[in-house]
Amino acid sequence: VDHCVFFVKGVEALKEATLRTGSVNYAAGKVYLRGYCISPGVWFEKEGDWVMLYPALQLHKGDMDDSFTWPFPYNIKLSVVHPMSGVKYINVVAPSPFGNLERPRNSSNELTRFPTFLKLEDLTRDGYVHHDWLCVKSELRI
Repeated sequence: VDHCVFFVKGVEALKEATLRTGSVNYAAGKVYLRGYCISPGVWFEKEGDWVMLYPALQLHKGDMDDSFTWPFPYNIKLSVVHPMSGVKYINVVAPSPFGNLERPRNSSNELTRFPTFLKLEDLTRDGYVHHDWLCVKSELRI
């Protein structure tokens, strides 16, 4: 499996918390993608008066870690799926060289933010935020 879909619920509260504190992150539950045990997520960050949405990833110790390449080698394709039309707002990003992408020594690494963003206001204006949630597809790409 190379992708998963997760829902970010409480987008308005996450936005307000971001505007107050500077950043907030959201990680989905653990999944195995291409054999790596990860929690895909998004990182909300305040930039001026705006809130930006960055792809994020948390690596966990997995059953097959001995047989994989480290640091984590994949690009992330983040798609925010429109709830009515199914149209995807897509962003493909390479891992940051400064992230926590080495093999986890403890149970989990810290959440890593990837360097490219989507503007939350654009997603809201275009109808991607629906009933206070976002539908996000995270895919590992070579």
